[in-house]
Amino acid sequence: MRSTVSIELVVTWILIVSILLWKAKAEKIFSLNRDGSKWSRTVMTCNCSWGIIPEGLEDRNRSVKVKIIGGAPVTKKEVYPMMAGLHANGCVICGASILTEYHALTAAHCFDEENISEMSLAVGIRKRCKEDDDEGQYIPLIAHAHIHEYYDEYYNHQDIAIVVTQRKIIFGYNVGPTCIHAAPFKSLDEPILILGWGKTSETGVPSTNLLKVFLKALDTTLCVRTLPPGFINENLNSQLCTYASDKDACAGDSGGPLFVLDRSQNRLVQIALISMGIGCARSGEPGVNTAIYPYLGWIQWTIERTMRMYHKGDYHHCGHSFCYITEPLRSQGE
Repeated sequence: MRSTVSIELVVTWILIVSILLWKAKAEKIFSLNRDGSKWSRTVMTCNCSWGIIPEGLEDRNRSVKVKIIGGAPVTKKEVYPMMAGLHANGCVICGASILTEYHALTAAHCFDEENISEMSLAVGIRKRCKEDDDEGQYIPLIAHAHIHEYYDEYYNHQDIAIVVTQRKIIFGYNVGPTCIHAAPFKSLDEPILILGWGKTSETGVPSTNLLKVFLKALDTTLCVRTLPPGFINENLNSQLCTYASDKDACAGDSGGPLFVLDRSQNRLVQIALISMGIGCARSGEPGVNTAIYPYLGWIQWTIERTMRMYHKGDYHHCGHSFCYITEPLRSQGE
């Protein structure tokens, strides 16, 4: 009897220790700070941002002449599977990017005056408004946008949100998750690609087709001097200013992604999302975007929490659930 009890105790202790070790490992991977100060590289892969690289990103010195303000449509050979839109009343009202099979990233201010219960997530589309013969997926959203808890509606600080779909996004050639740039973006020379269906002039109407523009980052100090007080919160270091003469994003582009080319992987990586600006393409007025890197922990924390809340049965299927972060951008030759 004594030997039997001893064996049972040993087995019990082994099980307890194993469970505690597994739990500690799980917490290390998934228990991430809301404030974005911690995030896990363990969940990085990444099979993401597949598609065709557009002309204009390879050449840092290229002067690009296409723009969303009066701009040019994305060509048929260009594919942006990670591009999505918040869809309401038959048309896209804000841009977004796919994070997982259930999540998309967008701007918090897209929900200031809009009812999410009337929205769906549009993926695999080129036209702003739904057509009978298009091949897009229009997936209803869970009626709660996960807006950053420190979002400042007045200044648009912390202008970031995640939406959750009611059912799974079906990935394919023209639909898939974005890669996120897992380091602060500091280059002032790299061409930055912006996509959107927004207005083609400040007083104009939204574009029928998906448009593209190439901009470059603007030094934050210069951006602060250019914009009204309070627009840029230097303490947060969570905004990215962009500028190019007569080129800009505009109303309707909000929440859409900003990409640079990761030359080491030859794929696009998302560095920010469109937030705000003074008008559209006004002389000397930069656009202000929400940088993603400071929010990596918040993004992972929100995805984990919402998977457990809404799609618990798929929570353990991590094949795509966290496939959205890539290694930091490397310059050519490294």
